[in-house]
Amino acid sequence: PPYFPMHIHEKFYFDKIFKSCYNPRDIIQRLAREHVLFELLQTNVPTPVILASYERSAKDFLYPYSYDRVQYTGLNRYIILSRTIDFPGITPSLEFTVNASVDDITGIAKSIKTHKYIE
Repeated sequence: PPYFPMHIHEKFYFDKIFKSCYNPRDIIQRLAREHVLFELLQTNVPTPVILASYERSAKDFLYPYSYDRVQYTGLNRYIILSRTIDFPGITPSLEFTVNASVDDITGIAKSIKTHKYIE
């Protein structure tokens, strides 16, 4: 049986290159069109069941209080997931910290190292 609250300490690294973005407002506009989706899945059954989820634009996820510039990184955040009818308990939540950085790339190299691993 599961024990709650569950504490999962993982680090996720994602890289994204936005071409034709020349100032921070361009990046914010592009992030507003990208989506972030978290799903809590039950996988010990033949067909995985979605128990809860959270979906927002990447801009609202990374910079929730910023309207036209990139700021507010490193703050502890707390979000509540939307529970499905298949989840019998209280609404699950996610506590996390986002450390996003923006780097200026004048030319794209032939090979780019991308961190898409879990530490």
